[in-house]
Amino acid sequence: MLIATFNMKNSYSPSPSKSWTKRADSAAELIRKRGLDVIGTQELTPRTKNYLEKELNEYIFVGESRGSASISDEYNSILLKKSIFELLETKTYALSKDINKKGSKFLLDVFPRICTIAHVIYEDYKYLIINTHLDNLFASNRKHQLEVLTNIIKMEKEPYEDIIIMGDFNMHLTGDLKKFEKENKLVDAVPRELGSSFREFDRKEPIDHIFVPESNFEVVRAEYDTNKYNGINPSDHYPTVVEVSRKK
Repeated sequence: MLIATFNMKNSYSPSPSKSWTKRADSAAELIRKRGLDVIGTQELTPRTKNYLEKELNEYIFVGESRGSASISDEYNSILLKKSIFELLETKTYALSKDINKKGSKFLLDVFPRICTIAHVIYEDYKYLIINTHLDNLFASNRKHQLEVLTNIIKMEKEPYEDIIIMGDFNMHLTGDLKKFEKENKLVDAVPRELGSSFREFDRKEPIDHIFVPESNFEVVRAEYDTNKYNGINPSDHYPTVVEVSRKK
């Protein structure tokens, strides 16, 4: 299975070099050329989503928006290749004290934070796929959001389902995120040696992560797609791409 997590850069950027009109074809071309099976998106705005849904009709787009003001609204959509996935159910939860209240957030959150879940069948196995984007400012808020995410996993995961969790966690694999990984019996498929996918800031370790069950999966390869498409980078984040296979 070829999985990607991709922060697409908000389409309302005032900078001409980062405008969505210049990056739109590049983003669509990347997804087409890589032949990705499943993609978790961050900073996907209504404008971005409408464009990509028209361009990429080979994918199912699932997930509701977080419910903030239109200029800052965001989807953590999951894109599923229609030819290989059967979608059973999907929901979007708020990462807050009230997970079912759209637009709810913790006290210091600038924006509501959400996660999108999808129950699917792939090659006769059931999966719970989760995509999210955590707070970028406060470690305390990320801690609370991870706790909520763990509770959602406990509530949603069915017997014999394997979990795949992806997203921009805005944190390295230490502390609270390492605890989250261990508690949910997962392993990060993105090695620290890759450094950060956020190409405009020289962080030493990944902040975009893809977690898979440590007992059932092996990571075949992991990389950042640093290529330009149609002559430009599609975002300020390199897409994080991993290939995983089930252990035999």
